[in-house]
Amino acid sequence: MLKTVRWGSIRVCCPLPAWLMQKVVDASTTVIRQLLMVALVLGGGWISPSVLAETHEKSEIWLRAMNEAYSTLSFRGNLVFQNAQGLNTLSIVRDLSGNQHRARMVYLDGRYREVVRDGELVTFLNSDQVLRFEHGETVVTPEQMLRRFSALGDSYRSEFVGRDRVAGRAAIMVNVVPGDRHRYGYQLWLDEQTGLLLKSLMLDDKGGVLERLQFVSLQVGSDIRPEELRLSVDVQQLPEQLVTTHRIESRLDLDETDRPLNWQVGWVPAGFSLTQRDERRSPVGKHPVDSLMYSDGLASFSLFVELDDENLLSEATDSNGATTAISRVFRDHEDYYMVTVVGEIPLGTAERIAVSIAPTQR
Repeated sequence: MLKTVRWGSIRVCCPLPAWLMQKVVDASTTVIRQLLMVALVLGGGWISPSVLAETHEKSEIWLRAMNEAYSTLSFRGNLVFQNAQGLNTLSIVRDLSGNQHRARMVYLDGRYREVVRDGELVTFLNSDQVLRFEHGETVVTPEQMLRRFSALGDSYRSEFVGRDRVAGRAAIMVNVVPGDRHRYGYQLWLDEQTGLLLKSLMLDDKGGVLERLQFVSLQVGSDIRPEELRLSVDVQQLPEQLVTTHRIESRLDLDETDRPLNWQVGWVPAGFSLTQRDERRSPVGKHPVDSLMYSDGLASFSLFVELDDENLLSEATDSNGATTAISRVFRDHEDYYMVTVVGEIPLGTAERIAVSIAPTQR
């Protein structure tokens, strides 16, 4: 007999009597009694504060296990990543046996692409074009998304749901529920044996799936050969025009000589804080672009402000699955500025951030 549990538009089939009733018969430990309480709660009815506390405590234990697994385990496998741009299958190899984090991902669909991480150097190969990021630990790749839940803040609460199977492995299910409408929720499936993240769904406020990351095969703790982690081409042998290198630097440690901003952020959602500030070259204009990044430990968005004295830019709004991009113009006396907000936040939230930008009081 299966019991269907609904969270938004996501339905999960929990096998209650088949395995749990036998557990009840032999129940002699606190863990088993907690499992029974969770099953009764999921079956419907009144949920007491004590049961909610127990499910939260159990989910926190599993989230800590997941973070520990990501920080210590080497593995190889295949996974699927799906968002508004489509579905991709990737092979992934990750090695933590040495002194630094090394990983390689190869896209198995469409044109040939691969990503190699060697410590702080991240290299993207797209057909015959190579893009390299020095100090690229902030560059988000599918492999990096396996650790995105390592800093779950007060803006979310976690809930233990039950057990399932993913990629032929026993899995623990955990819900990550946002505390307000300014961020998305998640469903997680964690490997019961190791704690590794096997599957995640990013959900909107109606329970619709915005993004899916899921292993279809996984080997944990296998010996990784050095050649499995190398880029398939020798970058040194490529023509210089085919290789582009970017150096990413955080500018939170700004000193008094840095240029002050001519504008200020009037509102960001509670729980988001500034994590990075830098200045970039505009792709279309002659003035530099101020760039700020905010994060709540799980979700993040970037804010770009550029002087537009030639009226080259126009307002725009785009929401593509989990990613929202919105551009607005504000005026400071005779100057016009273009404000762009990009991130995995709801459209209404991005709009409110953009319109809160105003000139600094003089």
